[in-house]
Amino acid sequence: MSRKFKFVSKHKKPKLNLRVSDEEKRTDFSSHIEIFSDNELIIEGCRGVFEYRSEYIKLKLKKGSIIVCGENFDIAYFEDNTISIKGRITNLEFCV
Repeated sequence: MSRKFKFVSKHKKPKLNLRVSDEEKRTDFSSHIEIFSDNELIIEGCRGVFEYRSEYIKLKLKKGSIIVCGENFDIAYFEDNTISIKGRITNLEFCV
């Protein structure tokens, strides 16, 4: 018959606090990106538009920026921190 082996570590495990208050969620708002096929992109957490041309759009995010490449771009919606871009999307490039 085999014996059961139980390993007991002598090191204490640090306790993690995984609770996040509503205020911390608002102050640590990161970007949320949704892509619908190759013709629509919605970004929550957009802080502004660096460049806007029909073949690419460069957007400012909380941490860095994003370049959306393609053709026939149109900003369908931009209010608060949410932007909706329509057009043919071919490439996304994240910059820090």
